[in-house]
Amino acid sequence: MKIHVTYTGQLKAITKTAAETIHLPEGENTVNSLLFQIAEHYGELAHMMLVGPNQKIHRALIRFVNNTQITPGANPKLGDGDSVTLIPPISGGVNPKGNWNQILTMECRYIA
Repeated sequence: MKIHVTYTGQLKAITKTAAETIHLPEGENTVNSLLFQIAEHYGELAHMMLVGPNQKIHRALIRFVNNTQITPGANPKLGDGDSVTLIPPISGGVNPKGNWNQILTMECRYIA
């Protein structure tokens, strides 16, 4: 089954591509199966962004299937030709221990 995947943010930098088509093996037709396959293919940084050390999909990862956002914890089935867009958190990131860093400090100054 062919799934079209679009990467944004840090995932785009890690995968070094904006989009690709991934072939899922028969019987592995869920979003989580896709994410585990991507994590395995792209290595430790991708694994930390998608799965983390607890082997659960990160709840902060925003996922769209055919332009419809899926809720955290959901694991919908995919069909041939479906498109999946992955959007990691814009603020924060992953520290070397694989924990989400939820702190972002931003300071704005106006110059007259």
